[in-house]
Amino acid sequence: MKSIRRTVTGVAAGALLAGGMVAFTAPSASANIEQCTSGHACAWGENTYTGCFTDFTVSNSVMGDWEACSRSGITANNGANSVKNYISGRNVTWYEETNYNGVGIRFQSQQSGANYQDPKLSNGGGTGVGGNVAGQNWQDRISSVRVS
Repeated sequence: MKSIRRTVTGVAAGALLAGGMVAFTAPSASANIEQCTSGHACAWGENTYTGCFTDFTVSNSVMGDWEACSRSGITANNGANSVKNYISGRNVTWYEETNYNGVGIRFQSQQSGANYQDPKLSNGGGTGVGGNVAGQNWQDRISSVRVS
């Protein structure tokens, strides 16, 4: 009887230990374009809508922390590599400096059917605002976002 009890106890302890290991495993970032739901402007830390993720429903004078990111201590400020505007009837302008200062790139609403997202900001998508910036590399340059 003792040997059966030891076996059951050992199996239970092993299961608890294995369960504990799973509980302490860091979640992976599985960002994708479907994360950007209707009514939001979204930014991702990597090309093609992957990596760290954050979204907005209103203007934000300073890009803060990523909402979903497996890497700690990384902010969205100067970290976006792909963006999407899914706010109906509103333009979204991403600015190079905080507080909507400096030059920017504007994306129309998705419902407009054109120029509402860019999977790779280094390719120069969007409409230039405040200077001759259309077609420039915007990777890792965004510091604030205005919804208008």
